[in-house]
Parts: sequence; structure tokens; C-alpha cells
Amino acid sequence: PALGVWAANLRQQNALRKQAERKSIEYKGYLTDERKKELIKAGFDFTSLTERQFQTRIKELQEFKQRYGHTAVPEKYKDNMALGAWVSNLRSLYRRKLLTQDNHETDERFEEEKVKRRRSRSLLRQTHHRVKRRRQPRFSHLNEDRIKMLEEIGFVWKNHDRRWFEMLEWAKTYGVANSLLSSEPELSDSIESNYNKIVSELQDPSITPMFRSQEEIKQILLGEEYTLSVAEKSSQQLQSLQLNHNAETIESEENVTEPLLQLDYCISPSDHQHQSLRIWMINQRSNYNRRVQMKHSSKSSLLQSTMTDQRQEALEEIHFPWSGRHRHRLEEIQYLEVKEAERIRELEKLAKRAAREREEQQKVEMLKSSIVASIISGDESGDSDDEEDEEIDIMSLWDAEDDEDDW
Repeated sequence: PALGVWAANLRQQNALRKQAERKSIEYKGYLTDERKKELIKAGFDFTSLTERQFQTRIKELQEFKQRYGHTAVPEKYKDNMALGAWVSNLRSLYRRKLLTQDNHETDERFEEEKVKRRRSRSLLRQTHHRVKRRRQPRFSHLNEDRIKMLEEIGFVWKNHDRRWFEMLEWAKTYGVANSLLSSEPELSDSIESNYNKIVSELQDPSITPMFRSQEEIKQILLGEEYTLSVAEKSSQQLQSLQLNHNAETIESEENVTEPLLQLDYCISPSDHQHQSLRIWMINQRSNYNRRVQMKHSSKSSLLQSTMTDQRQEALEEIHFPWSGRHRHRLEEIQYLEVKEAERIRELEKLAKRAAREREEQQKVEMLKSSIVASIISGDESGDSDDEEDEEIDIMSLWDAEDDEDDW
């Protein structure tokens, strides 16, 4: 025990030393540079117990994701109870951290509360009353680096997000099954039976859900016999290509990949089996549209959107259409491209019309200016003629007066 306490104290001193370096203050502990070098040469591990436990749980979480395809570990996970408890503890710690950020609480405030509790405990001890110790959340166990590491793995921070991802898996399975029913109608019975098995596993709370890729769901729905026959046919085709073509044609054929199956997410309102899934899809579309409106508008909306970046990326990965009028994302993209082309053509027409109107307006202005100039020049010539007539009349009157004087 003494050796363990000594090692724990060394690790604590190392943490204090790093903290002093970050804050640019003097370290006054007993772990000097020489002692630290000697301990490192001896093979001493300065990694704290919590850090080693965190790295161990991260590896276990990655193994869980490789097995089930997600990180929504149940709290009472039978295969690894410690992992389930650790994940649940991280979620509660993250939730409390967000609450403290919203309420503008800091570590200094927690320190002040600790001092107050210590004073109250001392007063109560004097009156011989037992005080139950209240433990504060240790946010150092969930710093920004660890949060980033967990988000890169795809960690689910909220417990109710597990149900959301289960609905996402159901939607993906439905899309694959609906597409296969239209492309492989002769295998409708086996596809429907395998589909019902997958959905029952997803809806069973006692079973840990397993998230699969699109290709894996397709193979399960079609059955092993069909996939083996397709693989044999493809191998025979490759062999025939190798015999009949040269190396260049073989390379070109290998570069040709099978087109991706377009998932069909269309659910009829009369389909009572999938009404909950249909309502979920409608909610995702409305939340997405609300989020887009909140980004483009400066005013705060009364209805908040539950669509996050993680959820939007997950829906885009399965090619989910954001409009209910389309069966899959490709059809929606093609529709949007057509509408965009029509919008561009309309803008071009409006631009041409505006240019013609400007030209006509310029012609009208030029015509008006020429008319005004001609009118002004005509008025000036008229005034000069009137002045000449007045001069002539005055001279004639002057001559008439001279004639009267002669008489």
C-alpha cells in the first residue's frame, strides 16, 4: 500500500507541475526535473489511473462499435457492465456540464460552495450532527479533448438519442426492403420475412440493437442462397472477360462498379404497420426545414429544431430525402436541379427583358431631347423675326412724320 500511495502522489505532483506550467507560475513541489528523469529511466508511468481507465474504456467502446455498428451502449450491458456504467456516467457528466455552462457557473463558484459547506459542517460537528457529504461533478474527467475524441468515434451523448438511431436503422432497413421489392418481385416472400425479423430485433428492448450497412442489410434480406448465386455469376462473368479481352479491357471492366441501390422511403398513409416510422420521417423533415429557416432568419423562432449536425449527417449518409414528395435523395436532387435550371432561365429572361426596356427607354429619352431641342431652336428664330418687323414698323412711322412736316 505504501508503494501505491507513493506512486499516486508522484502522479499527482506531475499533474500539479503541468498545471503550474500552463498557468506560468512557479512549481513548489518535490518532483524536480532530475527526479522525473530518473523515474522515466526506471520505467515509471506518470499516466494517472483515470486516464488509463479512460483509454481502456475507449478501446472497449470501439470494440462495441465494431460489433454492433453504433456506440449507444445500454446502461445494463450484460457482456460488460463496467462499460455500460461508464457510458451512463459520461452522459450524466456531459449533461451537468451543459447545465453549468447555461447557468454561467464556473469552477470558482464551486470552490466557494465547497468553502461554505465546510464551514457549515464544522458548525454542525460542534452540535454533534452527522453531515452527508455531497460530491461535486469532476468536469476534469470530461475535458474538451476527451469530448472531441468521443465525438470522433460517434458517441451518443443523450440516452433518448439511442431510440432516434434505432428509428434511423429502421428507416434504412425499410428503404432497402422497399427498393428490393420493386426490383426483385419474385423474392418478395423471403424479403418480407427477413425484414420482419430485423425490425423485431430493433424493437425488442432486451436485445442490443445491431446497426448494419446498406450492403449487409441487402444480403440479409435477399438471403445467403441468392447472394451466393449472384457472386458465382459475377465470378463467371469476370472469367469470361479475362478470356475474351486483353489486359486493357479487363482493367476498364474492373473499374466499373455496381450502381448503388437507391433506397425507397415512400410510405403510404394507409400502411398501418409503418405509421410510427412515417410520423418519425415527417418530424425529421419538419425539424430540418425549421433548422434551415432559423439559420437564414435573424428572428428567433418559437418552435426550436431538434435536428443536430450529427443527426443531419446520419440522415444524409442513408440518402434520406428532405421532401416527402420524393422516394429517395437522388430523385430529389434531380428535381432540385431541374428547378434550379428553370430559375436560372427565368432570371435570364427577366434580365433580357430589363435590357430591352432600358434600350427602349433610352430611345424615348433621346427622341424627347431631340424634340425639345427643335422646339427651342424654332422659338428663337420666331423671336428674331418679330424684332425685325418691329424695327420696320418704327422706320415707316418715322418716314410718315417727316412727310407731314413737309406739308
